[in-house]
This record gives sequence, structure tokens and C-alpha cells, in this order.
Amino acid sequence: MGGANGHVMVYRNRRLGCWSVLHQGRVVARVQSIVLEEVTFRVRAGGRLRAWQMGQRNVHAFACGRPCSWEEVPPHAVLVRYRPDGPPTFTLADGTPVVGASRVYLAPTGAFVEAPQLQEAKAAVTRQPRRSQGTALRPPQQGGA
Repeated sequence: MGGANGHVMVYRNRRLGCWSVLHQGRVVARVQSIVLEEVTFRVRAGGRLRAWQMGQRNVHAFACGRPCSWEEVPPHAVLVRYRPDGPPTFTLADGTPVVGASRVYLAPTGAFVEAPQLQEAKAAVTRQPRRSQGTALRPPQQGGA
């Protein structure tokens, strides 16, 4: 499973009650449990929007990583989930966005992560003063000296 680079995409198959494993766009396995290393969580914006517009679920959220041998879920691993009607990211139970993890345990009871990589907080937006009538717009300054 995983081919040359070893990376796969895994999603929860709600219809069959298992995890479906994709490699190069094709389902290569359906499993009850799988462990992935070097994980990133991916939510496809177009699929999410389509699900919201049609009011119907579709496959648009994945755990992407390299499969490794199965181990029991360690007690320190935390639950991570994705809800199409929630934020456009995978989240911890408290709502903290997660973008990846060193390992994810995809088990029949859910997805559990070790060492979650949290999404960085977006920089505060500073409000620009209004320009008065008649002043020309200036292009934004480029970084550098």
C-alpha cells in the first residue's frame, strides 16, 4: 500500500463503516484500522462548498501520510475530527484547528493523533485609515529595503 513514495490519503467511508485508503486517486484498500506517520490533514474547499450547497455529504476531507505498522492507540493520543458544518479544518475536541500530526491512529472509534500540529493563529489585521476624497491610491509597499 502506498506505492513509490509511500503516501496515501485516507477518509472515513460512512456507507461501509470503514476507512478507505486512496493512492493516486484510486481506492486501494478498505480497512477497519490504519496508522499513518508524517500526517497532514486536507480539506478540499470545492468539495466542502458542494456538500454545503447540495446539503449532501461527499468525500472532501482526508488524512494524508505514510502507512506504518498497527499499534494500539496510546493513552496520550487525542481525538481529532472534521465536521462539514463546522470550520474548514480538522479540529481537537476544544475546537483548536489541527493541520497535521506525527502520527494518526484511524480506528473504528475515531481518529486519534500524537503530537498534533496546530494551525498558526492568523496575524491581527490592522485597520487602515480611510482615505479622503481626491487622494490617489498608492500600491502596497513591497517588503525589503
